[in-house]
Amino acid sequence: MAVAETGAPKEIDLNRELLMWRLLFAIFLAVVSFGLRAVSENQIPMTGLLLSLVALFLSLAVTQIGIWAGLSQRFLLGFQIGADTVCIAALVHLFGPYSAFPLLFCLPILFGAYYLGRRVAMIVASAAAVFTGGGQVGYALGWIFSGTPSQMDVALGQPVMVTMILILLFLLLGLVGGHMSERYAQRRRLQDQAAAQMQRARSEVRNILDNIQSGLLILDQNGVVTRTNPVSEKILGIPAQNMVGQLLASALGPEKAEFAGVIQKIIESKKPIARHELTITRGKEEIPIGVSVSHLEDKSGQIIGAIAIFQDLTDVTRMRKRIRESDRLAGVGELAASIAHEIRNPLGSIRGSVEILASELQLDGQHTQLLELILKESARVNTIINDFLSFARLRPASRQVVDCGEFLSEVALQIRQHVTVHGDRVRLSHRVDPPDLKVSIDPEQMVQLFLNLAINACEAMEYRGDLVIAAEQSPDGKWCEMKVQDSGPGIPEDSQSDLFKPFVTTKKTGTGLGLPMVARIANAHAGIVEVGESPTGGAVFCVKVPMPAKKKIVLPDDAGQFDESRTSVKTDKEPSLTG
Repeated sequence: MAVAETGAPKEIDLNRELLMWRLLFAIFLAVVSFGLRAVSENQIPMTGLLLSLVALFLSLAVTQIGIWAGLSQRFLLGFQIGADTVCIAALVHLFGPYSAFPLLFCLPILFGAYYLGRRVAMIVASAAAVFTGGGQVGYALGWIFSGTPSQMDVALGQPVMVTMILILLFLLLGLVGGHMSERYAQRRRLQDQAAAQMQRARSEVRNILDNIQSGLLILDQNGVVTRTNPVSEKILGIPAQNMVGQLLASALGPEKAEFAGVIQKIIESKKPIARHELTITRGKEEIPIGVSVSHLEDKSGQIIGAIAIFQDLTDVTRMRKRIRESDRLAGVGELAASIAHEIRNPLGSIRGSVEILASELQLDGQHTQLLELILKESARVNTIINDFLSFARLRPASRQVVDCGEFLSEVALQIRQHVTVHGDRVRLSHRVDPPDLKVSIDPEQMVQLFLNLAINACEAMEYRGDLVIAAEQSPDGKWCEMKVQDSGPGIPEDSQSDLFKPFVTTKKTGTGLGLPMVARIANAHAGIVEVGESPTGGAVFCVKVPMPAKKKIVLPDDAGQFDESRTSVKTDKEPSLTG
């Protein structure tokens, strides 16, 4: 029987349960036995009665000791049922087969069916039939001590009839009880399987909901939150215990009233929302989110709540901004290239003509100054045109894996030469973390990027202060963060949004193409540029470039074995910018 095949804690419970019923039965049997002996006309041997009842109570004590000793459940259950059967058989022997004691065999039969199944029930029923039938035979042979039937009973043949009825009753009870026990066990197995399947399904659903990369809120028809997931806690900045069981509007607070209102409308039988974008406040941050809300319905189609799925769109917004920036830079580049081409040819003719005139004419005073001004300004215009063309014709990045330590040493050498020309009052340092850091870049373009940022930093400090260039691996291992940090006055927050727009500059002689060029080089490397404040004051520009993706290639060696230490670095495919 399935009930008997359970773990240790369940075994102890079953034996103790049966032990409790047997204790009540033993007390009842003792009271009835002594009462019947007192009123019976037949002399029931006291010694036999005491031995039978003592054996019954002794079996209770032995069972309890067996439970403490951790004996097998099935063994203890069988021992208890067997002890009861033997004790009842002894009482039947003492009081005779014509007393009511044979009916007590029904209890061990039912106990056997319930706890141990059909087979044990039939064994106990057969034993009861043998003991009862044997009692009739024993009486006929003079082996029974008491329980003589009346002369009328003997004349009518009732003793034999009653004995046969009892035997049939025991066998029938064993069959029916065993069958019902098996049906019960089968139903318990099915219930256990259904419960296990339900538990697995709930666990799977819980794992899915807890691990999806979207926030989840489930509400009932009254707008009370019944379910959240960890991502929703992260996006909303509210712990689950502060939301579950609370009205959504009060749980989210006034800062997220718009978000709560969108969901509440769906509960009020409004049309589901497939996509809606809004902004919520989380502390001091403004977080853009996209939310989809659907109805929860019962079998009859009645709305019983709503489910909201939402995502943090910060990265998506940043990507959109970057795409718009790239499109704008590309458009400006094309325009700059065409304008520069149209200006460069007549400018060359003008400058050549002025140089010829300067060599042939004898000018003095103000005329000489004007001629020099023309040459100087035409040279400056030519420089601007060259900057335009460099910005517009940026070639695709030819990337290769380089050692960051060696690369930064070369960049630092060029920056020192520039600093030396301007008074050598800038303290330059560089660092790499980890020391063996490698990155996939176009060295020529990245040198230009560092020089642009370093020269801007030196000019912001007026060539006095500390300048640090660094290459570090991001904590998540996805990016190589190349930083240029200065100790200058920093950049006002209201100016940071316009830093990378072409032709926007705060310098008197700047073209406004230096930082846009930095942005274009970063874009060419599938990277991004971030601006912040240095911990020591000043500004810090961080260019994030994806780390090279390492792909292990297993190649057979000469002996036909595989050398797993051979690897190649995959750099032809740029990773997606979801970080």
